[in-house]
Amino acid sequence: MMSTRRELLKTLGILPLVPLHNAGSWIPGMGEAVIGTTAGQTGKISASINGAFNRKKAEEALFFSAGQYEMMLKKIPDNAFPRTADPGGKIVTTASESWTSGFYPGVCWYLYEHTGREAFRMEAINKSMLLEKEKFNTLTHDLGFMLYCSLGNGYRLTGSENFRDILLKGARSLVSRYDPDVGCIRSWEREDKS
Repeated sequence: MMSTRRELLKTLGILPLVPLHNAGSWIPGMGEAVIGTTAGQTGKISASINGAFNRKKAEEALFFSAGQYEMMLKKIPDNAFPRTADPGGKIVTTASESWTSGFYPGVCWYLYEHTGREAFRMEAINKSMLLEKEKFNTLTHDLGFMLYCSLGNGYRLTGSENFRDILLKGARSLVSRYDPDVGCIRSWEREDKS
């Protein structure tokens, strides 16, 4: 009989192959996440105890997230990105043009980094590459969310020159939104050009 949750997770093969990185840099109280279940119910997993970071709690939350993502991997269409769940628990997807499109592949990269599971790496690569066309998108200030969360983590973990080139082109597209009159990047297009 297994005496601890850790032993159970190890038996199931979901203990990390690499340790959490920079765990000491977490901000106390910032370790909570609201999670969803297939029934559309929500629960809360916290990485803190009394507001202080707790590594064990963070690992438990990460293992739980990995399990949720493993189930979700099978339900996401090849050409879409999950965005939310409807009240009935059905996954609602979006296209690469959405400002949230880079989050899912970014999380897959983080889960691959933590678990070493090939399924997360393949999903991260496939979904990251679906975002490649956004490197030419000059109509949004959200390219950082779209490209850096996904391809930025891919480049960090693999050193892929292809990922780097996509990121650099995306950066050039983003900087094209710079307005020297106000000294910042334009968020959205104005409908009234007067």
